[in-house]
Amino acid sequence: MQVFRPDVWERFYYNPTLSPLDAELLPAIFLSTLWLFFIVLLAALEVVFRRLGPSEALFYLLGLATACIFCYYFFVLTVPLYIGYLFLLLFFAYYSYKMFVLLHSVHYTCGACGGDLQGKGRCPHCGAINE
Repeated sequence: MQVFRPDVWERFYYNPTLSPLDAELLPAIFLSTLWLFFIVLLAALEVVFRRLGPSEALFYLLGLATACIFCYYFFVLTVPLYIGYLFLLLFFAYYSYKMFVLLHSVHYTCGACGGDLQGKGRCPHCGAINE
């Protein structure tokens, strides 16, 4: 937005808002992605702290933050060279494929302890038989 539509960015800069409903189309899309990022962050924190202990969750989140910072700087440095758009397209294609494969694979949960299972049968965590 700053590069291709600086007039829209200038109007948004001098009249900021957090509501995507009060902004023009381009700043509204930008604000919607910021709100979506915040919602996904809260959901990720809830899932991580529910499944892991406090110290494990902290180190997991530190690793996740490191990966996010690396991706941010990588794209910030490569987008001005226009090669970043190709990398961004490949990034979205790869992770869309990974998400498709994950969502269409079979997942089982133990009825006794709630642990993840590869298939039906004996649970490796508690030994219960799941059928």
